[in-house]
Amino acid sequence: MPAARGHQPGDGRLDQELGSGHRRIAVVVALACYWRLANRRDLPDIPYYLASIIALFAVPMLAIASFWYFRTWVAYGSPFYPVIVLGLPGKGTFNDIIIGGNLPDSLAHVRGGKIGQILSSWGTDLHRHPYSYDQRLGGFGIQWPVILVPALVVAGIAWLKRRDQLVWFGIIFTSLVVLFVVGGGWWSRYTIFLPAAGCAALAYVLERLARLRLPWRLAPVVIVLAFVAAAVTSMWWAADPPNIIALPGGPHAATFKDAVNLTKLSAAQRAVSVYPWAIQTDLAAVPKGADIGMFPDDLTFTHPFVGTDLRHQLIPLAKTTSASALAHEMRSLNLRYVVFTEGTGVAYKQKVNSRLNASVTADPQFHYTGLVGGVYGMYVYRLSS
Repeated sequence: MPAARGHQPGDGRLDQELGSGHRRIAVVVALACYWRLANRRDLPDIPYYLASIIALFAVPMLAIASFWYFRTWVAYGSPFYPVIVLGLPGKGTFNDIIIGGNLPDSLAHVRGGKIGQILSSWGTDLHRHPYSYDQRLGGFGIQWPVILVPALVVAGIAWLKRRDQLVWFGIIFTSLVVLFVVGGGWWSRYTIFLPAAGCAALAYVLERLARLRLPWRLAPVVIVLAFVAAAVTSMWWAADPPNIIALPGGPHAATFKDAVNLTKLSAAQRAVSVYPWAIQTDLAAVPKGADIGMFPDDLTFTHPFVGTDLRHQLIPLAKTTSASALAHEMRSLNLRYVVFTEGTGVAYKQKVNSRLNASVTADPQFHYTGLVGGVYGMYVYRLSS
C-alpha cells in the first residue's frame, strides 16, 4: 500500500518468509542435500554449487526488496515489521499474525492436529465450494487428493527402496517440511509448490507403468484421462460461481452468466460494475493528489482507494471513537478525507468504528460524501477547512 511520510510498513512478503522459518528450512534442506551429495565422488565442487544457487535467488530478491525493508526498518525499528524476527520489534510471529489469524472456523476444532487440518482442507475440493483470491480451504482441485498425493506416496516408497535418485529426496523431504514444520500446511497459498511436486511424481509413476506388460501398460492412459477429467471439473467448479462481486442492483455474488455478461461491457462500464474496483470510480470526486486517512487493518482492499494511476496516498491514523480526536489528527497531517468501515476482528466485535461513525455524523466539521458508503458499507467523510 503506498503511503506518505514513511508511515506505512512494507508489504510483509519477505518478512513473512523469514518469520515463518523458511530461512531455517533452507539451511536444513541445504545441509541435508550437502550430506547426501557429499557421499558421491562424481560430482563437482558442492559448496560452490550450493552458494551459486543461493546467490541466484537471494541477490535479485534483495535488490528488489531492500529499499522497502530499509524504509520499514527506519520507521519501525525492524525491516521485518510487523513480524517478530530475531528479537526485533513487531506485533507477533508469522504464525500468530498470518496463519493463526486466518485459520478457518471449520478447521479450528478438527481432530488430528496439523494432519487433520491438512486432510480436511484437501477434502474440501472433493465437492463444489466458492473460491476466493487467497483460497484458505482446498484450492488444488480434485486431482490433488485423488491422483497427485497417491503418486507422491508411490514415488516416496520407490525412493526409500532404492535411494539412488537425489531429486526425489529433495522433493519429498521439502514437501514434508513445508506441510508439517511451516505453519499453515492446510493453506494452499503457502504450499503452492506441492501440485508441481505431485505432477513430477505422477510423471515418474506413469513412466514406470508404461514399462510393464499388459494390462498394466494401459494404466497410464486411464490415469491421464482421469486427471484431465478431475482438472476440468475442478476448473468448472472454481468458475461457477465466480469470485466476483457484481454491483448492478446492489452488491451480490455474481453467477457464471453475470460474469459472461460483464465481459460484454466496455472497460468503463465494468469499472462501475465490479467490486472493489468500482470504489475507484466512486472516489473520482476526491481531488487527484489528495491524501486519504484510514485505519490500518481496516480495509480489505486498499488499492482501489489509491487508484491505478496512484492518484491518492493512504495515511494510517490512530484508532479512535472520537470525532474531535480524529479531526485533530487529520489536521495535523493536512488530511481532508478519511475512509473507514465497520472494522475487522476485535474492532468489529467492539463496534469501534460504529461509535466513531455516530460521532462523526453528529459533528458539523465532517461532511459525508456519499461516494462509497451507500453501496459498500464504507464511510467516506470530508473534513471542513
